[in-house]
Amino acid sequence: MADPFAIIGLTASIITFVDFSINLVSAGKSLYASPLDTTEELHRLGLIVQDVQRKNSQLWQIQETRTRNLCEDEMMAMKLAKESDKIAEDLMKVLKKLEIRDGHNRSVESMRVTIWQRLKKKEVVELQDRLLKLDSRVMNNMKLAFQGQQHSAFMTALEALDRSKSELAINFSARLDDIQGDIRRLIEMSTDHDTQTAQRTSLMTKLENFEKEQSKRQRQVEVIKSLHFAVLHRRWFLIEDADPFTNSWLFDESQTSFLDWLEKGDGIFWIGGKPGSGKSTLIKFASKHDKTKAALKRWAGEIELHTASYFFWNQGFEMQKSKTGLLQSLLYQVLSRAPELIPRICYDHPAHEPWEFNTLKTAFQSTTERDDIPAKFCFFIDGLDEYGGDEEDLSQVLSFLSRGSHVKFCVSSRQRPYLEDKFQRSEYSLAIQNFTRGDMITHVRQRLRQNEKFRALENADALLTEIVSIIAENAQGVWLWVHLVTRDLVKAVNHDEASKKLKEIIEEFPKDLEGYFEAVINRIQPPYKREMAQIFLITLEEVQPLPLYAFSLLERENHDPRYAIKAPISPISEVELSNIETPWKSRILNRCGDLLLVNPGNHPIFLRNAVDFMHRTVRDFLQDCYLQKLQSELKGRKYSPLQSLCNMNLFLLKKLPETDLSNPKLRKASIHRTIGLVDELLYYAHEQERTEESSELVEILDEVDRVNCVHAGTLRNHWTQARDSPAALGLDEYREGGNCNFLALTVQARLVGYVREKLKSDPRRLQKRGRPLLDYALRPRRVTAIRMPYHSDRDDPSVDENMVRLLLDCGANPNQQVHLNDGRTVWALFLLSMWETINYGEGSPSLTRAWYAACELLVQHGADFDCWLESHPSARQLTATSILEKVFGEEKAAKLTDQMRDVQAKNLRGSWFTGFWPRRLF
Repeated sequence: MADPFAIIGLTASIITFVDFSINLVSAGKSLYASPLDTTEELHRLGLIVQDVQRKNSQLWQIQETRTRNLCEDEMMAMKLAKESDKIAEDLMKVLKKLEIRDGHNRSVESMRVTIWQRLKKKEVVELQDRLLKLDSRVMNNMKLAFQGQQHSAFMTALEALDRSKSELAINFSARLDDIQGDIRRLIEMSTDHDTQTAQRTSLMTKLENFEKEQSKRQRQVEVIKSLHFAVLHRRWFLIEDADPFTNSWLFDESQTSFLDWLEKGDGIFWIGGKPGSGKSTLIKFASKHDKTKAALKRWAGEIELHTASYFFWNQGFEMQKSKTGLLQSLLYQVLSRAPELIPRICYDHPAHEPWEFNTLKTAFQSTTERDDIPAKFCFFIDGLDEYGGDEEDLSQVLSFLSRGSHVKFCVSSRQRPYLEDKFQRSEYSLAIQNFTRGDMITHVRQRLRQNEKFRALENADALLTEIVSIIAENAQGVWLWVHLVTRDLVKAVNHDEASKKLKEIIEEFPKDLEGYFEAVINRIQPPYKREMAQIFLITLEEVQPLPLYAFSLLERENHDPRYAIKAPISPISEVELSNIETPWKSRILNRCGDLLLVNPGNHPIFLRNAVDFMHRTVRDFLQDCYLQKLQSELKGRKYSPLQSLCNMNLFLLKKLPETDLSNPKLRKASIHRTIGLVDELLYYAHEQERTEESSELVEILDEVDRVNCVHAGTLRNHWTQARDSPAALGLDEYREGGNCNFLALTVQARLVGYVREKLKSDPRRLQKRGRPLLDYALRPRRVTAIRMPYHSDRDDPSVDENMVRLLLDCGANPNQQVHLNDGRTVWALFLLSMWETINYGEGSPSLTRAWYAACELLVQHGADFDCWLESHPSARQLTATSILEKVFGEEKAAKLTDQMRDVQAKNLRGSWFTGFWPRRLF
């Protein structure tokens, strides 16, 4: 990247040159002093000139590569640098004549230098005059650079830093601003000849300090920007703020231990509650309340205090429900508020690389456990039950996070026995539904009293008392229920309903959330019921909320199931998008009531206006209680939401904005969108194959490959190479060598039906350069834009026994050498992969079962137990047997060894029998 602050370093170097040279040619310096000093001065002058040339080359590079247009101040600085070169050249010619030459008579040399001093006196005076003029022009250019109205490169860069500060909410120190103010004062100062030297010296120091400080700030921006992600604050803003005058019980020491925990406690404070009981609102309230901050400051004492919050959201996007999202969000909040910590924590993290979980763990550990960072941390984490992975994983993360003595957490969750057993302590916990009755009464009173029409009702006060009593009794601690019934009451009042009708609304209102959700569905008009069912079934299967535009594609699919395959590749226009989104906001409401919400804002992958459930309990209801009824609304028509999702993602792939994976300017955004859509589609295709294989699915997948080959532009390798390779796990290394292809990707995605069809139509596809297909099946790790459900479902192993069997039956060889991996065989690489997965604690019972089934198949097809593996750091030579014993235990490893011997004996007998009898008999 072209450095917009290069002018500062160049200017500082030019001033250094001017200052040194003026002193050199002044009456009291070297030219009229001892000639013996000239050699050293020549050397110093040469170094200064080299520094000017080096820094000037940065601007020349910008100009030659046309990275951006140079500003007036930069162009002038380049001219001044060129002039410095010319003056330096002339000055060094003079100095050379005044240098005592080695190997000559010193008396003669001294006489020669003295004569030259007198002859060149005029030239020296001219040089001094040129240097003073250069000095004046440098100062004028500095004034130009620091005048914001001139749009100088310097001020433009500073404005960019200020924008980053605002956009990323970074709490920078004032040091850079202070230095900038000092520089302004120095260049505006009018000085006489006697004080110019001091002015230049001070200015050089300030410019050097400014260059260092802005470089540090620029790096802080890069790190914080790399930690930021699109949906970082989305859940926070969707959670409603607590009503005024509610939740005061939280800080009442006669009711809860929360205040005591804030001031004196450690570990975890546990907030439990029913679904919809207001846990998220309470965590948001607690995390930002002044009493919380004051109590935590008393806990921290003189030590720096840092707080941050995270809200898990299972129906949201990947970074809203993952351990990576948790750590990255917390680290972003801490470092954006204390960027001075960055050099000691994660200064070297490449700005262009995404953050891996293990990298975040290391950075987080450095933040909370280093002795040279005296600080205390309190984190607020909502919705542990919304985590998108296994509870054991979450338990390990919480244990890791709370390991530091200066770290504590306030967390909330629905009932989760496993997590409660590990982290809940009776003295520091509460069940929210036991405390909110009074707040619910306050909420209903305020909502109705604020309504002018309600106040005008006859006996409004008595009616209010009766309504409040009934709601408080029926709520059973569920805030969502209170919100819904109160909303219906306010709506009725606004439509001029009388007191009697309001009582009827309360009496007839469903007594639980499930009843309310069913009532909403029952009110949907019959013509919309089929599309309602399709939309809900899609939202139950989607891995993250879809943009509103995607749901409009159902109309196309109902008209032509092959619409996505037939569609041309053409970016969607803003006009087309707006024309579709405007009516579909109303159509979602007509078909789904208020159970789905259209959330404004950009979608993190593509388009905008993500459609999401009103609350997690809606999804739970549809999935657990209403699924069969949704399917019955289809009236016997065959419908697959997974097939619909495949079609939607293919269509969106064709509608991407300008996409060229080979264009450096478009590459990052193009890869993110393209790979994100492809990975989702592959997941839906895998889930669809588990239900039923479809010829349309083969067509869709073939079309995905064709579309992305178009998007690849002039990319040298196949478009699948745009994806980053997985990081090595010890000896388990992944090398593509530029030879990945779409069939290999579908093997990784476990699309057995698709791979079978492709190999059946052309068996030669089994052979490919680089990694064999069997290696992709046995080691299917790949970097995905988002995590799919099968990444966190421990009952869904990544190795598919049926895929391994298919490839072996088609002729794949477990003993085939993989030259990219130093000639190890596919079987050897699989053994090392199992070994390292166990070492890194990433195995699971279901994965171990899948591994064992794959090992049996590989042994049956001649896997060689004497394959070359690797010397382990412990100096013990790894063998197939030692790995199998560690992974499966001695008994199962022995069974595999026996099977291998049986296969070898059978092959030996077959080869002996074949060799004994005449060849023509066989």
